[in-house]
Amino acid sequence: DQHSASLKEILPADNFSGRHFIDVMRPYVTEKTLGTVKEYVELLFTSHVEESLIQDLNPLQEVTIHIDSKGGAFDMRHLQFMFRRSWDKMELNHILVSITNVTEAVQLRDALKKSEQKSEQDMAMLTAILHLNPGTLDDFIRTSKETLDQINQVFRHPGRNPKILAEKLEKIQRLAHKLKGDCSMIDLRFLLERVHNFCLLYTSDAADERSSV
Repeated sequence: DQHSASLKEILPADNFSGRHFIDVMRPYVTEKTLGTVKEYVELLFTSHVEESLIQDLNPLQEVTIHIDSKGGAFDMRHLQFMFRRSWDKMELNHILVSITNVTEAVQLRDALKKSEQKSEQDMAMLTAILHLNPGTLDDFIRTSKETLDQINQVFRHPGRNPKILAEKLEKIQRLAHKLKGDCSMIDLRFLLERVHNFCLLYTSDAADERSSV
């Protein structure tokens, strides 16, 4: 029945007073998450459950919600819910809920993680290249460039009918697997993974889907 004015800035709604917490959360989380939250709310009102366990089992310590905005788009937010039980003479009185918008912190954390992963990949790439014979590296760069140029030429070739698309797909797959083999021969694993992901984009199923669009 009581809430701060800033709540509406975090969870847009016409009215919060008198509404069940589950009903408030329903538009923002999946049914699976909602079911877990229901069980957790029941646990909150179970007085013999230890406070440390209450905090550990919190399913909303960090939750991503999507809020509809104008033009059919949506606003993605990362929220943190904290629950505190209030006691009066050893009797559970009510539950205090605090909600914090941690979107910026989560974005910074994800950006840092990606930066660290890229640094590791760059270091692995540098280490792999340093172990190569200069002549071998020159040959690989030359043949790889030729192969990539051939793949680009296939993309540029006109034609949208199923037969031409199938022929283009076959050529792309053959050239990509050649490049993949060249990477494997000199153990450039970081590049091998990227070429492998490229090959996955041009499987028969993926090509059939694109040709039907």
